[in-house]
Order: sequence, then structure tokens, then C-alpha cells
Amino acid sequence: MDTLQTAKAYTKCLIDLMSFIDGVHYDSSASFSRDQLALITADQVAAYLCKKAYGTPSPGPNDRPRSMRASSLAFQKKAISQFMPLRNMPWDDIHQRGNPTRSSAVNEVITKCKKHEVRQEGVSSKARRALEWEEFCSLLVLARHLYADIDLWFFLTAVLCLQWQIIGRIDDVMKLAKSTLLFNSREPSTLNIKMNWSKNIREERDCPTQVLFGAMDPLVCPLLNLATWLEGGEDPGLLLFGNHRSNRSVSSVLDTIFSSQLFRQIRRGLLGTHSIRKGAASYAARFGICKDWISTRGRWKGKRQQVDTYIETYLPYPDARVASVLCGPRGPCKYAVKGGDPISDELVKSLVPKIHAAFGGDIAIVLALPLLWAAFEGNVTVNGYTLPIIPVELASLIKERWIAAGKDPVDNPIEKISLVVQQLGDQLAIIPLNRRPGQAGGDGTVAAPVQQPVGSDGAASEEDGAAIAQGQGAASATAVGSEVFWAGKSALETEVLFSQQFQLQQRLEDLRQEIINLFGGQQRYLQHMNTNVRRIAVQPVVRSVVRPSL
Repeated sequence: MDTLQTAKAYTKCLIDLMSFIDGVHYDSSASFSRDQLALITADQVAAYLCKKAYGTPSPGPNDRPRSMRASSLAFQKKAISQFMPLRNMPWDDIHQRGNPTRSSAVNEVITKCKKHEVRQEGVSSKARRALEWEEFCSLLVLARHLYADIDLWFFLTAVLCLQWQIIGRIDDVMKLAKSTLLFNSREPSTLNIKMNWSKNIREERDCPTQVLFGAMDPLVCPLLNLATWLEGGEDPGLLLFGNHRSNRSVSSVLDTIFSSQLFRQIRRGLLGTHSIRKGAASYAARFGICKDWISTRGRWKGKRQQVDTYIETYLPYPDARVASVLCGPRGPCKYAVKGGDPISDELVKSLVPKIHAAFGGDIAIVLALPLLWAAFEGNVTVNGYTLPIIPVELASLIKERWIAAGKDPVDNPIEKISLVVQQLGDQLAIIPLNRRPGQAGGDGTVAAPVQQPVGSDGAASEEDGAAIAQGQGAASATAVGSEVFWAGKSALETEVLFSQQFQLQQRLEDLRQEIINLFGGQQRYLQHMNTNVRRIAVQPVVRSVVRPSL
């Protein structure tokens, strides 16, 4: 809701209140003086809210709030409070002055409605619940299946995957400009995005730079789906998703998919565009990501302390940690050319001319690799549907351009390498897990995967170590230089050890952050309690003295 709509909604609430108090029907152009507003009492506001919720200003013990929910009453309270002459002053029941919306009578009406709602005795909730991961995948599949004939599906999948990845609102995502997509010079296999338009953003520090990974699962890969739209769709103009497209059109399509018989809900509840934002935040929380990191990724504005103005909002590891989780169970990945051969800028320009013209060569190479991989990969099978990863016409065009450059027309030139997000001190480390085939031993073991940090060019070093099986059932480990070779261990077992090590480190770090947050919350609580005790102690009231009995 923008500023103008909010002002109209607030004014309507005030006019309804004054019509209730005066018994006169005021139209939308009515205005009220400061003296009129100063005469409003807490009992009048409470009776008005009861009328809205219960249908009567004096509800009895058997009446139930069948007309309005507590959240709507809270909005009414907030709207009326904006017009009160003494809105910053709590309501004084003795002298009948202050802000009547800040009274115990008004709060009691809202609290009572909440209790009835919990007992299923009030108005049913119309809030959209969080979208489950399985439902999000089903949504992307049905978008490809139902809208394949009109070429709308790769627009939808790009919007929805980006919304999930940055935990955004649909209206914010639809207003993303091309200039907000940035090249990440620190990690050349990724991109950065900077959302400058959002409901919660009030100042520049509220929109930190955020990372975008590729995903091992092509269905949810933000880089792949975004590249498909930017290269295969219409020219969007200044915005990523077009100047003439709106969030209402996306919302209408989602309502169609959610109401389709092909869409299977995991649990009951209403679904909408906001369900994706809720689903992404809930999905990250279920992986143990602390709330502060999720809030930063989703750009939620919380209560601030002075220290928050000194701490830099760009926090690479927390942001990358959340981003890696949102890539799904298979995790993040980077797209790399097999053999490590670089692709020239001229070849990139011929593969993705639209992206190259709009964003330049650095971003074009990041988006060209997933498109080239998908062009050779062909189809993907999900939930019984066999679907093209990218539009068939676009895949054929990219393959033709690749072959015209004298490249291999058969084998896929791109490989996907799993990534692990690590923290080294205050630095972010993105570690590829490469599999290097080693010399087979007598027991049939093969080389284990090698852990490598990403270099400045995003490629792995040519001097990677390899785990070599040595002898029958050998179980000793031999260190050669800076490399460690595991003997008698399969690649799968080594991958499991790596995975457990990384998960343990990440959980310890998350636990440390949770302890810090709890300690800070406890300090604020004690400070608040001490403030209240001192405030009560200085109140000029008569206190009774209890005399000891003789």
C-alpha cells in the first residue's frame, strides 16, 4: 500500500469513528477540528471497535467477533491514532485526556478478539500461509506446463525464482531495474543484486548488496532462469522484467495455478504472491539459519539501536549462507567450462547478444554459461513431467552459435560444480567440491573429491591434489607436500565426511550467533524492566503502609 492509499484508508477509519460517535453520516470529504478530536474518549473508541467486530457497541458474554478480525481492529486503532492531538501521550483514565487509542479499554477489545480467534470463534483468517518447498517446485513445473504455448513460462520462472532467492515481495521484484544487477568481482561465478525499491527501505543502508548463486537444481536456479528471460524474452526496457508488466498480472497467474486441480497443496491454507516470501523465510529458518540473517536477506526493518548505524550492512558470509540454503536441498553451484579453457568475449557476445548489449561482458559470461549448459542438457523430468530446461528455440539457437564458432557439437562443454559456503575469519570463502578421477587401486577405489578455494578467476588450480587408492585394503593416510591422500576410502565416503564437517562448522557458527542474540535480548529486557521500576517509583501516588501485627 503506497502513501496515498494509506492516507485514504486512515481518513476513512476516522470518518467512520466520528459518524459512530455523532450519529451522523459523514462523507469522505469531511474534516474535523482539533477541538472535536480532543473530545474523543477511550470508551468511545472501544465501543466503536466492538461495533466493528461484534456488531454491537456493548457485546454480551455470548457475543462473538463475527465481523472483523483483531488484525483489522489493530489497523483501525493505528489509523485513528494518527489524528489524535495528543497521540504521543498515553491515555489518562482519571483526567480523561491523552491518546484514547493508547488505553487499556481499547487494548482489551483487541485482546479479547484474539482469544476468540484462537478458539475458532471469530472471523476466519484470510492471511496467506508460507509456501512449502515441494509446493514451490510444483508451482515452477506447472508454470512451464500450463503456459508453454504462449511463452509466458520463462518470464514467470525468472520472476518467481528471483523472488524466492532474495526473499522479496512481488511488487518489489517487478520494479527491479537493470542497473541493480551487478557483477561480483570477488566471486566471478556469481552475481550481486541491490534492491533499491522496497516497502521497508527508508534509507540507502537498508538495501545491502546481496549475492546470487547458481543452483544445482535447474528448476530453481536463479541465474539460469534469469538468463533465459533476458536472452529469450522481449526487451524489458529499463526494468529487468519489463515496464508494461505489473505485479497484478503475476498475481493473477499464480491464482490460476493455485486453483488448478494439477496443483497439490501439502497442507491447508490460502496461497498468494506473499506466500513465496513467507515460504523462503520459513525454509531458511528450518535449516537453522538465525533470524537476524534472514531479516537482513529479506530486508526487514526491525527496532534499531545506535550500534546498528555503525555496523556495515554488507555482511558477505551471513548473506551467502542464506542464499546457499535457498538454492534447495542440492545446494548452490557454479557453472564452469570443462577443462578450464576460457571463453573469449567475442564468443560470449555471439552466444548471448541481448545480455551482452544490456549488461556488458562480465555479467554476460556469468549468464551465458548456464544457458549453454541447458542448451546441451535438453530436458528435465520433475513430478512426472518432462519439460525443456529452456525454450527449445533458444536452446537450438545457442547450440548453433556455439557450433558456428568451431566448437564440439556433441558433448556438453559446461559442468556444474557444487559449492560450499565457509567463513574464514571475517571473510567469505566459497569452496568448490571438485571430483578428480584418480588411479584405481586393487580394491577398485577411485579418487576422492578435492576441496579447493575459488581463485580470482573463478577456476580451480591445475595442481589439485588427488586421493589415490594404494594397495589391498590400505587404510593409512599419507601426506605429500600440502596435499593429503586418503587410501582405502571411496569418493562417496569422503564427500560424506566433507559434508558433515561443513554442516558441523555452520551449526556451531549459527549457535554462536543465536547465543549472542539471546544475550543482547536479555540485556534489553532487563534495561526495560529497570526503566519501568524507576518510572513507577517516582509516581506521585499515595502508598499504603502495612503495619506489622502485634
